[in-house]
This record gives sequence, structure tokens and C-alpha cells, in this order.
Amino acid sequence: MKLTDFDKGTELVIISTKRYNRHEFNTEIVMTNEEEDMVLAMPVLVDGKMVRFSDPEINHTVTVIEGSKVYTYPDVEIREVQTSSKRLKYALCIESDEEAEPVNRRNFFRVYLGVNGILKTSVNHRIQEVVIKDISASGLGVICAKTLRIPVGTNVFVNFVDELTGEEFKLDCAVVRCVKNDEESVVYGCELPESSDSMEKLVALKQRIALEYRQ
Repeated sequence: MKLTDFDKGTELVIISTKRYNRHEFNTEIVMTNEEEDMVLAMPVLVDGKMVRFSDPEINHTVTVIEGSKVYTYPDVEIREVQTSSKRLKYALCIESDEEAEPVNRRNFFRVYLGVNGILKTSVNHRIQEVVIKDISASGLGVICAKTLRIPVGTNVFVNFVDELTGEEFKLDCAVVRCVKNDEESVVYGCELPESSDSMEKLVALKQRIALEYRQ
């Protein structure tokens, strides 16, 4: 499925990465052009200023969540354009001629965890105390001290115990991103080599408890 196959009004998530920095922005399609493999989307505003995406050093991925499926388009080209519309002076031109395969959405559900754990890198086998921020069936976010610098692509071992169930998790995964958490720490996004049934069950349990609590 191509990006141009989606209808006007479809919500998009733009994930922009530059080195270890990662930012997410929400927008929506306002027009499609199948002949040129591009869509126009609403500009993204932060503090009233339009975000610029046309830096060649920044990599962009666009994700579309539709029903139970997630469609991902990596390495898209994004630039700001001026339109002839009176209602919309500027728009984002997003170009992608790639076909995206749907991915089961369950792998993208994340729930907050907030428990202590340990992390060991494959480089120097140093053990570091960390906080497991959130989890999904396919990975987890780990809060580490800013001084612990782990290159993207590094294999790591993460160990933690869920406080609710008492179940221990020992996970081999790879660092796929790093984002700032605060002045003293960062969050490493760690991806499992394949979806974990035990992690998926824990995510489902946490979601069910959260839903019951809201009711």
C-alpha cells in the first residue's frame, strides 16, 4: 500500500531522527497526488512556529495507523511548500514511492512500567542500573544516566521484575534510538529480535487494569 492510497484527513505520524535525537510530530493528509507519489499534509507548528523538515541531515519516517494495522514508510522526503489555497498558506510535501506492508498493531502498543532494572552492553559488559520506562510486545524504553553512552545498533541485555506479577524478564535486544529524557538522563529504545509472547501478555494485563481503573 502506498502513502498516496490513503484518503484526505488520514492522520500521519512523522518520526524525525538526527544522530541520537528523535522527535515525533502529528499531521494529516490534505491532498494526494498519485502521479508524483506525494501527499500534501498540514504544517506542524510548535510554539506558533512552523517546524522545518527539509534539513538533509535529518531522516524521516512516516507512520499511518489504520484500524488494527500500522503502515510505515521509511526515508521519505519532506519539504515545506507554499500553496495557492487561501485557507492553507503552507503545507508539507511528503514524497514516497515505496509500498508499505501492514504490521500488526499489537507490536506498537506501549504501556508505562516504571520499574528498576539492569542493563548490560555487549561492548564492555558493564552493568548499569536503569529504569524500565515502558514496554511493548516488541521492545522497551530504558532510562539511563546521560553519561552511559550506547551507540545505536549495540546489543544489550535487560533484566527486570514486574512488580505486579513478580515475573522476571531477561531480554536480549538492540538499541535502535536514543532520546533526551531530562538534563541528567536519556531514554534508549530497545528492540527485541522478535515479538515476545510474555511481554505481549504483560502489556495486555497492564492495559486491562488501566481500563478497569478508568471505569
